[in-house]
Amino acid sequence: FQEEARMAQQREPEPFIWVDVVQPQRDAVAAYDQWDPQRRTLRLMLSLRVVSAYLHVGSGQLGMREKRAYWRFARAGDRILLPGSGVKGAVRALAEALSRSCMPYGAEREDPRPCGPIPRGASEIPLCPACRLFGATGYRGRVLFEDALPEGEVQTEIIPLPPARSPRRSEGRKLYPRRDFRPPAPGSWIRWVEAVPQGTRFRLRLLAENVDGAELGLLLRALGLEVRAGKLEAVLAIPMGGGKPLGLGSVKAEEVRVEEWDPRALIWRAVDPAEMARWDLIREEVWRDLRRWLPAGSV
Repeated sequence: FQEEARMAQQREPEPFIWVDVVQPQRDAVAAYDQWDPQRRTLRLMLSLRVVSAYLHVGSGQLGMREKRAYWRFARAGDRILLPGSGVKGAVRALAEALSRSCMPYGAEREDPRPCGPIPRGASEIPLCPACRLFGATGYRGRVLFEDALPEGEVQTEIIPLPPARSPRRSEGRKLYPRRDFRPPAPGSWIRWVEAVPQGTRFRLRLLAENVDGAELGLLLRALGLEVRAGKLEAVLAIPMGGGKPLGLGSVKAEEVRVEEWDPRALIWRAVDPAEMARWDLIREEVWRDLRRWLPAGSV
């Protein structure tokens, strides 16, 4: 108990921000086996650049370097990567906050209730925007994320992190504003993690099946992108990985290319997403706040 008390004194108040939860805007799901000329199947290819001091996406495994145990970065074999499931979760968290979506996990109240589960064979069950796009229990999402692989060779670093704690109350969706990374004070209790430094890039490819313009707009905003002068530009950093309250875990989408599947010619064609996207599903007041809390540039 004395050790726990000492650690508690070393912890700084964590900078939470809360996005209020509103009544979900539910609508019918899109079918997989029907072709709708108002919907598109798109492939997005982009680069994720680390804009925080470090990024740590854990594997849950311990490593040893220079007689020091540390939590390893996610890997496939010997190559580090960003698991597609983790990237999807990070993007979905922003999509939920930016739209009138439910809280599928961790909600302490039943109103508004989460979407799902969807009974087997059902097709008329309405879902909120995030569940329609990213999936719910019994309904496969229509946005598929591949693992993001690093561009070139990456040298990881073993860095110290101070202890962190979870909030004891809930006021909505919890996010962390961007902040500078500050190493723990000498002599304080720490844990060691493997991280990649600022500037590291990962190539990401994702598939958006049968989406309409409003769903595309929600996906682009959840990737931190805004249309400026007819081009997609990152104005929002995507929180990802561990250590976010300590100044870690911010990535920025760059070099975005979008292609559309032509079902008649059976080829992918380059398209301009600015001409296709709509912003009907976006809570504009939340978008303005997130741009202030999670800027894509320097903090």
